[in-house]
Amino acid sequence: MKVEIRPLPITKWHGKTGKDEIAQPLVLECLMDGSGKYMTGLTPEEEVEYGEKLGTTLSSNFKFDEAHPFYSTRQAKLVLPYQTTIFDTTNPMDYVKIKYAKQSRYIAPSMKAWENGESPDAVFVIYSEEEDMEVKASKAQIKAEDYKLYFEMSAVMKQRVIAVMTDKLRNFRSARGKDANFLTVEIERLIDENAKLFIEVASDDKSLLGAKAMVLEALEQGVLNKEGSGVYYMSDLLGYSIEEAAGYLSTPINSNLATRIKDKLKK
Repeated sequence: MKVEIRPLPITKWHGKTGKDEIAQPLVLECLMDGSGKYMTGLTPEEEVEYGEKLGTTLSSNFKFDEAHPFYSTRQAKLVLPYQTTIFDTTNPMDYVKIKYAKQSRYIAPSMKAWENGESPDAVFVIYSEEEDMEVKASKAQIKAEDYKLYFEMSAVMKQRVIAVMTDKLRNFRSARGKDANFLTVEIERLIDENAKLFIEVASDDKSLLGAKAMVLEALEQGVLNKEGSGVYYMSDLLGYSIEEAAGYLSTPINSNLATRIKDKLKK
């Protein structure tokens, strides 16, 4: 089976991407785990089978005072230039290298794993066409769910979703009083930026979502203030996060306070 290891589309802090970001090829060796064994990715049976095919020993055992007959050698190193490298797993050497490559923190086992944040240090990914199609189909399904929620929303709900979602993306943007065209463009932009987060926010309890949006608007306008992580109305502590403050204000016993805060917001 053909397996590809591809560079990931990463932009570093210095703004460089692609081949400009990686000046030298990535050279990997088989790593050891905390118990002092090589992280080969091979089963005991595969160690024997592929060791025989390669005419060497693929044991995962590490000896401090002795070089490993395979993993300490130059031929065992995996060299990855900034381009797609193709491996043929019917070739014993390629099979062994792909197995231990999957153990490296610099190589994501799949695009799905990388996009889910499971390989934060990865600069390469093991590519599978089948897995890639699965990821694309999943994204399409999520977007379809997003737009279903969007078309069922009132204008007020759209405003609340925009407020909460832009805050979560660290770029709070008020949508109060904005027209339908603005809401449509902004919602589409947010869905494109983070479709999963849109579902999470839009599916929240409506009362709690409204309270979160109100807290964010009130902080923006100075009706509420933050001291450290605390959210205050005058000298009254509402909570130590947006969520806590919103939960506090959305309870029936605090409905009068919530109304006072809402009435102070500029239209």
